[in-house]
Order: sequence, then C-alpha cells, then structure tokens
Amino acid sequence: MNENEGEIFELAKPPITSEKELKGILSAQQIEREWWGDKPEMSSLEDLKKALESGLASIVPEVGKGYKISEKVPKEFRMLEKETFNLLNKIAGEWAGGVTRENGEKVFLVVSSLARTTDYQRELIAAGYPAAEHSTHTKLGAFDIAFRWLEKNKPEALQKLKDIIGRLVAEGEANFILEEAVGVYHIAHNPTAGDNSS
Repeated sequence: MNENEGEIFELAKPPITSEKELKGILSAQQIEREWWGDKPEMSSLEDLKKALESGLASIVPEVGKGYKISEKVPKEFRMLEKETFNLLNKIAGEWAGGVTRENGEKVFLVVSSLARTTDYQRELIAAGYPAAEHSTHTKLGAFDIAFRWLEKNKPEALQKLKDIIGRLVAEGEANFILEEAVGVYHIAHNPTAGDNSS
C-alpha cells in the first residue's frame, strides 16, 4: 500500500457479495479489459496527477447537471478520462432532462466511484469488496452510480436511468455491470466506440 493512500482513504465495512455475484461481475468486465487493455493503469496518486497534467484526464466537478459526487469519494480520485467524463455528463444530463421533480424537489444521481489507483483497488479487494484486480476504474474509464435511494424512493427515475444505460450498451458506447451487493451501477466507456478498425 502506498503510505500516503493509507493515511487518506479509510474503507467502510464491505457488503457481503456472493461468490456467484463476484463471478458475474468479473465475467461482465471482460469486454472492458479488451477495450482498455492497452491503456495504462494509475498505480499511484502521482500517476493521477500526471494524467491530469497531460490532458488525458479531466477533473469531475462535485456537482454537475443531474449528478453529485458522493462525499465518500476521495478528492484525489475525482477524475475520469475525458471521453468517460463526457459519457457521465451524457447519461446524467439526459436522465435529469427526463425526470420529473415533485414540489421543487431536486433529484440527482449519486456518483459513488470514479478513478482509483491500483494500490487502492488492491485494498478494496483485500477488504472484501467485489472488485476486479485490473479494474477499468484504474484506467480512468469507469464510474459507479448508486441506485438504492432511487430504487426505494423514485423507481420511475431509476427506470429512466436503466433505459438510458441500456440504449448506450446496445449502441456499443458503454458497458454496464450491476453490483447488487454494493448497490451501484458500474458504467464503463468504450474507447473504441465509433472506431471502424475494431
């Protein structure tokens, strides 16, 4: 573990994930490994800093159209590869435009995970989280959206999100993995979308 990361990030008690669910998550992630296989992993906070400086990554604002970042996401991890950030904005923006607000209530998606370092990913695995060793999060190509609150309080808004994600998956623009025990939708951008050579 990177000594700086150990001081910054504290992990909550992991949910109990069945072996069947974990196998399903790892299987569903295979397409992302094909898409992102040649992209570098972020091993450290220094790698994340370099990704920003080089223009590879963009900072994800705490609040965007239709989304907010969970306060549990470390500030150092609040970034994505540029096209992945565009995908987040596309999903959240379309979703926000189609969700009706009652009594002026603001409804938004909660982004619960963005970038990760490989050290942090290993910590998640060691702590018992359903996490893949070579996650697309470590390549800045994936984000997670928490769904439990919507499921309980706004099922029609959750259905709208499912419809948007389903369409993007069908169009080959994204991959989707349901992480039921954690209560998130894992969404990864396809960097080869629109590339006729693949």
